[in-house]
Amino acid sequence: MKTLSLVAVCLASSLLAPMALAQETKIRPQLAVLDFQPRKVDPLLAQSATEAAAGALRELRVFKVVSQAEIRQMLEIERQKTLLSACTDASCFGQIGNAIGARYVLIGSVTANEDRTFTFQVQLLDMKKSETQSHEARSGLTTPKDVLEAAPGLALMAVRPILDKEQGFFELNCRENGAQVTIDGRLLGVTPFPMQKLGWGPHRGVVEKQGFIAWAKDVQVERGQTTLESVAMVPSPEFIDSYHSRNALMRGGAWVT
Repeated sequence: MKTLSLVAVCLASSLLAPMALAQETKIRPQLAVLDFQPRKVDPLLAQSATEAAAGALRELRVFKVVSQAEIRQMLEIERQKTLLSACTDASCFGQIGNAIGARYVLIGSVTANEDRTFTFQVQLLDMKKSETQSHEARSGLTTPKDVLEAAPGLALMAVRPILDKEQGFFELNCRENGAQVTIDGRLLGVTPFPMQKLGWGPHRGVVEKQGFIAWAKDVQVERGQTTLESVAMVPSPEFIDSYHSRNALMRGGAWVT
C-alpha cells in the first residue's frame, strides 16, 4: 500500500496541466492507456502493441488519450521505474488512473502460449463507477505481426460500449432520391434519409445509386450534437456516355424521318 500511495502522490503533484488542456478534458473524457504486460514475450512486443492501441484511440477524436510513456515523463526520473513496475493488478492501475484524473484506464497483456501462439487481451476500467467496463481478447495469434495488427481493433472494441451510450445525431441531405445509404457497412435506408441516432465517434457513410459515382466519407458524430452532411451525387462517366449515345440516336432518327 505504501508504494501505491506514493504513486498517487507523485502523479497528483506532477500533473499540473495547462488551462487549455483542462478545458479540453472537460469536453473529452481522459483515457489512460497503460503499458500492456508482457507475459513470456519480448517486452518490446507488448510496448509496440500498446502504442498501436493508443494510436487507434487517438484517431477516434473522442478521448483525451494519455499513454504510460507520457505519464513517465511527468514522474521523477529516478522513481518512475520502481513506481510503475510495482503495478500488476487492476486496483493498482485504478489508483494511477484516479491520480491523473482519467475517467477510463485501458490495461492489457500479451501472453506467449505453450503451442507457440499468442493471446492478447485488453480491459477497460471505469474509474468513476469503479468497475470493469469491457473485456476483449484474441487468442491463437501466430506471429508478433498478428498481435500488432490486432491491437487497434481490440482497443476500439473495448471502448465501443462507451461510444454507443454517448450518442449524437447524423443528418444527411441529398437531392437525388432513391439512393442507398450505408453506415458502418449496414444498409440503413434510402434517400430522403431520416435523421439517425449514432454512437459518439467516427462512422463510415456511403451513398450509392446506379448511374452515379458513389459518395463515401468518414463522418465524426459528437455526443448530443447533430452532424449534417450534404451529398451532391455526380453522374458516372458511363451514365454520361450512355446519355449522349441515346441522344445521338434520337437525333439521328429524327433527321431520317
